[in-house]
Amino acid sequence: MITLVGCATVTPLTIPEYQLAATPPAEQPQVTAVAARLVSYPGLDVAFVANADGDVYRHRGVFYTYFDGNWFFAQNLRGPWTFIEMKYVPPDLFRVRGHRPPGVE
Repeated sequence: MITLVGCATVTPLTIPEYQLAATPPAEQPQVTAVAARLVSYPGLDVAFVANADGDVYRHRGVFYTYFDGNWFFAQNLRGPWTFIEMKYVPPDLFRVRGHRPPGVE
């Protein structure tokens, strides 16, 4: 049993409405690498595409890139790149984004 003693007046918390579907951005990424040179992250099922412009990753056979504040995925480096909502991005990609694997400058 929980008893609350001496409760003070509390200002109500305002939570923004949940956005059911994010709006896809107008601009799409352009990746110039033809054949991926993959460098794996130790202990993760993620590889960094070392010869691509920008941050491009491969996770379980699918390529992902973080471009202009949004995530995109594609079956190959030439695209087409498709916008993906953050809630569907594999969690390991958030762990590695912005960090190069050992051996890549």
